This record gives sequence, C-alpha cells and structure tokens, in this order.
Amino acid sequence: MPLSREHSARMHVPKLYKTIRSKTIAPGIRLIVGKRCARCSMETQAVRFNVCRFTAAKAKAWLKRHKMRPIRFEKATGRC
Repeated sequence: MPLSREHSARMHVPKLYKTIRSKTIAPGIRLIVGKRCARCSMETQAVRFNVCRFTAAKAKAWLKRHKMRPIRFEKATGRC
C-alpha cells in the first residue's frame, strides 16, 4: 500500500521478520530494519524517502548508487 508522505522501496517481504525497527540514516531517508530470528543480524527490509526531500526519480537514483535492488518501489501518494 503506497504511503502518502514517503516513497517506499521494499527490499524483502515484511512477514519474514520477527522484529522490525526504524532507523534514520540521513535527512529524508529512513531504513526499516529487522531480524528474521533471535540470533540473526539486522538487515534492511525497506528504505523510505521523504516526499519533501526526494522525488521518486531521485529516490530510485539513490538506491542505484548504493547498489540496492528493491523487489518493489511505491511512489508516495501525497505531496510536500
């Protein structure tokens, strides 16, 4: 489901994770990270881009620069 204020790049299916957290890594960029099991390390489940700071094209370019290949990209439905 598209978000109104953030573009979303899904890296993995959310139901695979037992725990999920949000982590801001830069202005306008937020990672959704999680653990698949208690002993597993944290991995990126999704990357979210604030619609006021990133267009969909700029968000996709950022993902490409960081060698991230989402399984799904959803453009935000709202505007800044």
